[in-house]
Amino acid sequence: MTHDERHALLLAARLLESGVVVEEPTPLDDGGHVNVALVLAGRLQRVAEGPDHARQMIASLRSAAREPAEV
Repeated sequence: MTHDERHALLLAARLLESGVVVEEPTPLDDGGHVNVALVLAGRLQRVAEGPDHARQMIASLRSAAREPAEV
């Protein structure tokens, strides 16, 4: 996992946790990890089936971000 991927996962988790409604940017390939985080958080917000489900997704994102980074 790259540092940018880790940052995208952690930012998406924070956005979900904050409850801020996220509008997805376009295009996805412009803007790096911030746009990836916005797209991911926006999509996860749409599929979350309540606060408990959102908390599980947040925990999963943070767990995935703990993977060792590529150097």
